Amino acid sequence: MNKNYISSIDGEIYLRERRYDHPKEIFKQAAEILALASPAACQPSLSLVDLGSATGEFAYYIRGLNPEIKLQCIEHNPELVEDCRALLAQRGIDICCGDINDLQGVADSTFDFATSFGVTQIFEDFKPSLGEMIRVTRDGGRCVNLMMLNEFPIDVLIRYRVPGTGVVQANWNKFAMSSVAEFLEQHPEVASYRFLKHEMPFDLPPREDDPMRSWTVMTPEGKRILWNGLNMEISLYHVIIEVSKGKNS
Repeated sequence: MNKNYISSIDGEIYLRERRYDHPKEIFKQAAEILALASPAACQPSLSLVDLGSATGEFAYYIRGLNPEIKLQCIEHNPELVEDCRALLAQRGIDICCGDINDLQGVADSTFDFATSFGVTQIFEDFKPSLGEMIRVTRDGGRCVNLMMLNEFPIDVLIRYRVPGTGVVQANWNKFAMSSVAEFLEQHPEVASYRFLKHEMPFDLPPREDDPMRSWTVMTPEGKRILWNGLNMEISLYHVIIEVSKGKNS
């Protein structure tokens, strides 16, 4: 298993940039998919875990929509965890260290919702993280995992050297949609699943100081696609999974 978690470069970005008051579009879309602002979701009996949460920006955003739901963040990088622990606690959000591929200490069927954003794609195998998300989600719950997918039936594992340092990074793997579909179809605790492509509603300019920060390119059809310094489309999909623990019972 690839243990190349969030890079030091990405870690510095999260520590330097305070984006709590400017939620990402992917967060808004996930909240809508899970209907987290609805009266039915505003219940203290419900719970959500965000895996690979960095500094907890998604949970922070959800707390502003939903004052009741229990929110848990799990992040591998201890520096990020300690940096945001006090701030998140003020909003009734817990954060701890953990491995999305091996959630030791988290019991089966603990949460009603499980989310993850751009984490699974940094590993050479998507199955451990998806499997753990499903395992810790309760019967009737839902998982949303945002990850890069290849519409063609080819798993693409990408490496690149950081300009100026030569450090090799591996945060942009594109697993085949068909590979993910096959795994989910065979999983005994998946009732159904679907893929929803992320589309940006506004333009993002390129960053000259950081060519790996995504920007938008307009297609001839008038759609915005995300692009980056690897000269490839960042084809992000919400993988939406309905969990059924009694599927095959």
